[in-house]
Amino acid sequence: MVFVANVLNVFIASPGDTSAYRDAVEAALHRWNGMRSETAGVILLPRRWEVDGVPLMGGDGQSQLNAQLVDNADIVIGIFHTRLGRATPRSRSGTAEEIERTHAAGKPVHVYRSTAPLPSDVNTAQVEELRTFLEEMQKDGLTGSFATAEDLQNQVHAAIEHDLATMTLPTTAAPRGEASHASLRAVMRKQSTSDYRLILTNTGDATARRVTLEMTPLTDGDAPELFENTKPDLRPGDDFAFMTLMFMGVASSVRLTMTWQEDDGNTYTDEQTLSLF
Repeated sequence: MVFVANVLNVFIASPGDTSAYRDAVEAALHRWNGMRSETAGVILLPRRWEVDGVPLMGGDGQSQLNAQLVDNADIVIGIFHTRLGRATPRSRSGTAEEIERTHAAGKPVHVYRSTAPLPSDVNTAQVEELRTFLEEMQKDGLTGSFATAEDLQNQVHAAIEHDLATMTLPTTAAPRGEASHASLRAVMRKQSTSDYRLILTNTGDATARRVTLEMTPLTDGDAPELFENTKPDLRPGDDFAFMTLMFMGVASSVRLTMTWQEDDGNTYTDEQTLSLF
């Protein structure tokens, strides 16, 4: 089926010791596309320096990557493990420059460091340089961590959903003759220490009726509970806030399954990875 979508460039910024994690992030983006592109009207295009960068004379290598990939990024995923990388004429490393440049441009930037054990031959000076850089980034609330490639993929899914919930994208109209449908997107918002709201928005162009939700943990812990069993109807553009009970031992990431009916008599289901904290 043909559908119209916004294409977002997702740049994966990382030094050379994280190639396996770059693969994991790219796989996560492709999986998101398979699950969500049609209903969200968005396609995520992974961009990597070692795959998409074109060798070109003139200027240093990082400035070429900036012009070709970094400055065209809509979302940036930064990954680190044992080192920060090689310095550039403008920054402590190419990856650091990419993160600093896109953050300064006001683009969504998500930085993660692996907590996997360090190899026996690790360069301790690089480890210390990386630690200092991440401590500076932490002042802007930019850093996170992951234990496994699967953990990283779940966090990337949650980050993408968060970004899309806050971005203003051009409306994608359905091709002539194609039926209109609802499209639901969720985000968890903390109102106070004990007050969490799961905000559900219908970004589609049809009414979603009798919406039901189910949460399945993706990390250690249990799924949170919804206070009410409300099955709301959401017209295009409508929001609905579900009061959510958070408790000790709740998972940090869940898969949210949303089910609803439309006026054509059919039942529809969509899934979204949701970060709770």
